[in-house]
Amino acid sequence: MIRANTGEFKLDDYDLLIHPELTEPQFQVGGIPVLKRHSSSETGWITYWFAGAIDGVKADFTICFKQGKLCLLSLEPKVGDKRDAWATVSGKAQKQFLDDWLIRVVGSPPPYEYEWGSFGSERDIHTGDFSVAVEFKYGLLDRGITNFKSYFEQRRKRLAQSC
Repeated sequence: MIRANTGEFKLDDYDLLIHPELTEPQFQVGGIPVLKRHSSSETGWITYWFAGAIDGVKADFTICFKQGKLCLLSLEPKVGDKRDAWATVSGKAQKQFLDDWLIRVVGSPPPYEYEWGSFGSERDIHTGDFSVAVEFKYGLLDRGITNFKSYFEQRRKRLAQSC
């Protein structure tokens, strides 16, 4: 379940509710089996990887914290049984699947931009694959972004050019 206005993301198979005020300690005791954890002493970011499902879509998730505050969440759908099967789907088809899914789940088309942050389908700069990327306010503030409206406008333009 996704509650766009409040920034709440409820996975199908876990009790923990991911929301803008979720702290790293709360995540750690939330009952989600972590597949991998990485911390950077240089940046202060701590990243966790886990598998789950949301609104019927099985996915690999990445969640990032800095100084204990939630900054980022991403999900990449699982297709079939092979680990990298999503990468075999064309970028155009990936984006269309995610956009259609978000419209169905949220009940309205993008943009999904709020005081708590934003989300939408985006191309990963490292892999080139599309995923649902969620930016929470603490991640934006950490990058020095204080004018969310201006940032969202610039981001929309950049994303439109990259598709």
